[in-house]
Amino acid sequence: MRKLTTALLIATLVAPAAALTPAMAASATFPVTNADGSPVSCEDALKALRTSATTQHPTDQARFDELVNKGMDRCNADDDKRADGFFADAFALLK
Repeated sequence: MRKLTTALLIATLVAPAAALTPAMAASATFPVTNADGSPVSCEDALKALRTSATTQHPTDQARFDELVNKGMDRCNADDDKRADGFFADAFALLK
């Protein structure tokens, strides 16, 4: 078991993108923090999500709409960090 775990760790370190599931890879390309670690403004995150949604379609439209609405509610409450999380989850549904 330990050899298998070590082998998986080495494989992940050598090719990290190969270890990501499609949903993880999609959310990894959606920026939720700036270079300094601060949250991206929720308005910018929503704009990026809407731009992506014009060329890609969600796998579950109802869940996508729910996540976008929750993100907008958090954005209106000036909770950028949680809003960006909802937008990243919605982005992961895009194919």
